[in-house]
Amino acid sequence: MKRTLVAFGEQFGLLLLMLFLAATAAAQNCGGTERWGPKDGTDRQAPNIDLTNITPEAVTDLVTIHQPQLPSDNTTRIVPDEMHVYQVQARLVKWKHESDGDYHLVFTDDTLNYGDEGANPPVPPTGHSFIGEVPDPSCFSGADGSFGSQTPFADGIISARQAIDQRFQNADQSGAWNDGAGAPVEVTGIGFFDQPHQQTGRAPNNIEIHPILSI
Repeated sequence: MKRTLVAFGEQFGLLLLMLFLAATAAAQNCGGTERWGPKDGTDRQAPNIDLTNITPEAVTDLVTIHQPQLPSDNTTRIVPDEMHVYQVQARLVKWKHESDGDYHLVFTDDTLNYGDEGANPPVPPTGHSFIGEVPDPSCFSGADGSFGSQTPFADGIISARQAIDQRFQNADQSGAWNDGAGAPVEVTGIGFFDQPHQQTGRAPNNIEIHPILSI
């Protein structure tokens, strides 16, 4: 009996260790690295953005804005191109919870057309869609913890995240797509230019609303 109890204790201890390591790994995967400062607003220029100066923009106009040259580091915001707050009337086609913690949303105009370069066959950007992202408020410092935790966008990000969670209470959080059913929405947030990497719904000029501050 004593030997059985010892073996059980060893197994239980191993189980606790495995759970701890899994939780640690999950914490380390919170957030990303590529241009993470501007994405969440922990960069030095973010406090200079006037959040009350909002520019209404149609989807077709947003996706034809000139794309600037992207910086080679992960902390530089492009001035003035990424200093704008846009408000867009759009339709939410679908969204998913990405591995870095962000909610990745695909927005279109009334055509509901969007590109999907990962599909078979690939569908190139249509000029009718763009991506919006809502970061995880607990992941501002990025995957390696080096980006800081202070952002002037925090309140808006938290509010936008709550709005999505309340609207989609039974959402799949595993990374699979959730259907937005083309619901009409008003999206407000910061203009950001991403690297093209076959993102579903990306705009031809790679502009995103990132982060979304209101939806």
